[in-house]
Amino acid sequence: MTRESSNPKPSPNDKIYGITNIKSYVPLLLDLDRLNYDSWKELFKTHYIGYKWLYGTLTQSVLQSILKPNATAADVWKTIEDLFHENKETEAMELDDELRSITIGDSTVMEYCTRIKSISDLLANIGSPVLERNLVIYAINGLSHKFTHVVTTIRHQKPFPTFLEMRSMLTLEERSMAKDHSRHVQASHQDNASSPTILTTEYQNRPSHYRLNNTRGRGGGRNQRGGSRGGQNGGRGGVR
Repeated sequence: MTRESSNPKPSPNDKIYGITNIKSYVPLLLDLDRLNYDSWKELFKTHYIGYKWLYGTLTQSVLQSILKPNATAADVWKTIEDLFHENKETEAMELDDELRSITIGDSTVMEYCTRIKSISDLLANIGSPVLERNLVIYAINGLSHKFTHVVTTIRHQKPFPTFLEMRSMLTLEERSMAKDHSRHVQASHQDNASSPTILTTEYQNRPSHYRLNNTRGRGGGRNQRGGSRGGQNGGRGGVR
C-alpha cells in the first residue's frame, strides 16, 4: 500500500463537518428586530450545511416562527427567507416615514443620532439604504431651536458634512450650551446671596412679644431715670 492511499485527502464534506461551532463562523444572529437577513445570509452561505446549524444562528423568536417537524434544510431556509421578505416594502415605508419625522425631543445629541443610525441600518438591511446626505438633513430638521446657529453652519458647509461630522458638531454645541447654562446658574446664585438681607429677615422673623418686651424695657429705663432726677430735685427743694 502506498503512502498516498494510507493517508487520503479530506473531502469537502469532512471539512464542513469538522466545524463544531457554527457561531465561530457566523457570529451574527438572525433577528426580526434588526431585519438582518441579507447580512446573515452572506455570512452563512459559505458554511451552510444541515438544519441544526441553521437553528444555531437564529434568535429564539425567529426559531419559534419557522420551526417545523421533519423539515429539511432547504425548507427551513425558504421559510426564513419568506418571513423576512414578505412585508419588506411595508416595513421600508414605515421606517422611512419615521426617519423623516424624527425629532430630538428631550434626548441628548448622542441618543438622538443613535436612534437615527439604528433606523438607517434597518432600512439598509431590507434593501432600502438611505443616502448619507439625506440622513444628515433628516437629523438637522428634527433639532430644536436652540441648535439654530450650528444648523445654519451645517447647511452652508462645503463639502456637506458626513453623518459622523454632523454628530461631532452637534455634540460640541451641546457641551457649550451646558457650560453657559452652568455659568448662568452660578452667577445667579452669587447675585442673590446677601448677608444684610439674611440678618433683616432673621430680625423680622423674631416673635412679636420679643420685640415688644425689648421696647418696653427701653422705655421703662427712661422713666426710671426721669423718676430719679425728680427725686433729686425734690430733695434739693427740701433743704432750701
